[in-house]
Amino acid sequence: MRKESETATQPGETLFETAAVRLWQDTDDLVVLSFKSKMNAASTAVLDGVIEAVAFAEQQQKPLIIWQSQPPHFCVGANLTEFSDFIADVRFDAIEAAVAKFQQASLALRYASIPTLAAMRGLSLGGGCELAMHCDRRVVTEDSRMGLVELKVGLIPAGAGTKEFALRAASGSTTNLLAQLQFYYWQIARAEVATDAADARKRKLLTASDITCEQPEQLLETAKQQARELLASDYQPPERATQIPVVGAKGIDVLQAQLNDDLAAERISAYDYQIAQQLAVVICGGEIDFATEVDEQHLLQLERQHFVMLAKNALTHLRIQYMLQHGKPLQN
Repeated sequence: MRKESETATQPGETLFETAAVRLWQDTDDLVVLSFKSKMNAASTAVLDGVIEAVAFAEQQQKPLIIWQSQPPHFCVGANLTEFSDFIADVRFDAIEAAVAKFQQASLALRYASIPTLAAMRGLSLGGGCELAMHCDRRVVTEDSRMGLVELKVGLIPAGAGTKEFALRAASGSTTNLLAQLQFYYWQIARAEVATDAADARKRKLLTASDITCEQPEQLLETAKQQARELLASDYQPPERATQIPVVGAKGIDVLQAQLNDDLAAERISAYDYQIAQQLAVVICGGEIDFATEVDEQHLLQLERQHFVMLAKNALTHLRIQYMLQHGKPLQN
């Protein structure tokens, strides 16, 4: 690990710093990772920093908190400019590698040997939401707004977010598996964003163990307290998910019928329909039998495959460019 000179305008002692992230501490018992990108977007360099920070925290056996020193948002998602450049240079191998790195960063947070926490405020969209969902615990301000919004730019969540929704749907009884899956699917297909922390709980983006911090200025201190409590509770990382029941072809057919209705009623565009079809294949686990058990890698591979397919589509290119130029989605 490299240790660079401390940045005077930033809190704490710098443990390592790159152009994209800074890992630091102001006490000896935990470490904090802050992004340095515009609006804390998750570039590949930021993802490298996440992976390196997890490795450092594991080596030191200290909890890791992701907290942004740049207000007002936690993370607005993946760096679209970087993806746009990859597309312009026809570097789809680089896109697939970036998606694989995003998945690696998410799983590093999930299965780290030490507690990982996300201290969240403002927007946590797309990739930012995916990284946060893979931490052990989230501490959020009341105005936190979360959601997987990739469809707005012609893509699907592929930083392990679609996998995570399939996994959460499977956490209940298999008799309600399809209904539980649809609850999550439509949040992605409609690019819905929770209006606040309470709404995020209703959408099950936050879990029962997550904490709402009523005083935003105390967000980091509250996260530190939660990190210490986790460590003191004889923390053990979760076991890897190897038996995830999915809805398979049956679920794809049900979602397809609903998409057909939406398209006929002109509630969605033809390209929204195409993206949502591919999302259905991924979140349902592919064309397999209902309640077939798969592992995480099966779902992650589907994420990567369909993300790259969409990245190659000219209509996705138009959505990304329009978002970058106008700051709002294109309905093509």
